[in-house]
Formats: sequence, C-alpha cells, structure tokens
Amino acid sequence: MTSLPVSSSTAVEIRLATPSDIPHIMKIHKEAYQTFRDHGMAMPDFEPSPGDFLSSLNDEKLWVAEENSSCAGFIQADAFCNGDSDFYTAYIRQVSVSTAHARKGVGKQLIEFVEGWARELELQGIDLTTYKDIPWNAPYYERLGYSTLGREELCKDNASDVHDELKSESEHELCLSWPRVAMRKCFDCGMSCVAQ
Repeated sequence: MTSLPVSSSTAVEIRLATPSDIPHIMKIHKEAYQTFRDHGMAMPDFEPSPGDFLSSLNDEKLWVAEENSSCAGFIQADAFCNGDSDFYTAYIRQVSVSTAHARKGVGKQLIEFVEGWARELELQGIDLTTYKDIPWNAPYYERLGYSTLGREELCKDNASDVHDELKSESEHELCLSWPRVAMRKCFDCGMSCVAQ
C-alpha cells in the first residue's frame, strides 16, 4: 500500500515519503511543537534533524499527505511484537498536520491509512502513546475508536512494547505536568484483545 487517494473535505493523496519530503516533514514537526507551546506546554527547544525520520523512511514506515503537490501532513509508524504474546500491532510514532491544513480531516485520513496498512500486514491492532488531557490527543483518538490501556492491561504480555514506550516517555520532566497514556485500537476483536 504505497498511495491512496482519500475522499474528505480536503482532497489529499497519501504516499510513502521520499528523501525530498524530509524538509517539509521537519517544518510540520516544528509547527506541531509550537501548537503544544500555544496550549501552555513548556516544550523544550527542539530542532528536528533528518535522522529523526530517515530510519522510518528507509523502512517504508513514513507517509505524507499531499494536497495540490503540497505536504499537508505526515505519519510515522512502526511495528510491535509485544514479547512472546503473538499479538502484533502497528505503533503510531507520530502524526502531524501543517497548520495550514489543520482541522480539515488530514490527520484522520493519515491514521486511517496506517490502519489499512496494518490490516494488510494482518496485524491485530494499532498502539500509540499520547497526552491524556490535550484535546487533539487522547480525546481525539477516543473519537476514532481507540481505548486507553489501564495499568492492568499494560502489564500483560500483549502490551509489553507499548508499555515500554510509555514508561520511557513518562520519565521526561514534561510528563509530570502533562501525563501520557497508551491507547489501542483492535481489529475485529473488540477490546478482548487487551485482556489476554
């Protein structure tokens, strides 16, 4: 699955990123940081580097949404094995939309695209980590069908990778004021897949 036109209020095409997209991805990434600052978060000064995205690009796990040949957003994903559980999920590492294309459904289209990619790979769901109380984070993902994994669920083998990711992120000072949560959307199995 390399390219897919998606119908919505904003006509975008989603395709695998190329090296020439990296400067646009970095610009959108910086804009996303500013959005968090505007919301009152004391985000550290951060200048993304091409290396932050090259591994995903080389592994074909980085996609861009284009509108009229302009980069409207991107999504960076990974795959999790979750220990010895035989429960394989995709992991949304980051999804960001340019401020010029915000609130037009581009982020949702990118997420749905990765959900389709994960289904094609016969993965059992999608995991992600996000800020609990930021309106365009956990509450947004809930509207898209994702559920927060509780402490007990995170201790199960089938959530070991997302648990490790959340634990690593939670050690950052920013998370003391802005807690993060792990979320999951299961395919064709309801939430029973988190209780195995």
